[in-house]
Amino acid sequence: IWEDPEQALARFDSLVPELGDGTGFAAPWERLLLRCRAELLLAQGSVGQAERIVNDLLGIADDPVSAVPAAWLYLCDGRFADALAKADEGLFELTLSHADRAFLYAARSAALQQGGAAEELVASSAAAACVICEQADTLVPFAVLPTAARSYLVAEHARHHDTGGCFLSR
Repeated sequence: IWEDPEQALARFDSLVPELGDGTGFAAPWERLLLRCRAELLLAQGSVGQAERIVNDLLGIADDPVSAVPAAWLYLCDGRFADALAKADEGLFELTLSHADRAFLYAARSAALQQGGAAEELVASSAAAACVICEQADTLVPFAVLPTAARSYLVAEHARHHDTGGCFLSR
């Protein structure tokens, strides 16, 4: 998703051609496929196309399906207050996976940092994201953040909270 998002999207669309532009929700699993497509669009920088799908998801899907792509969209679009609000809202969802929870903490950290919040708030969210990334065994939540936010968070996390055995130090 971060190495070659264009190829990933082309492969996805070839496997799921009937999904189209995301205007219909014929089956419950289609919401998950639309979420995947929105995330692939965001990874390649197609914010406008992703926004239409995310808005559809926000209108009909529950938070476990819509929270991550919505927070990611808002981050990519520079709407940091909206990204923070969506991340905070999604974090309280009980059925959220570890990977999604890690992404929401990473998105929260990025939104706080980009919005000029105190370093302590940014650092605590980044630390939480790191711990949950380790539990989920994935670094994708940090890898897909906008470049400036990712670079800052990784550097600051290493400077203030890296103990040498930290999962994010990988």
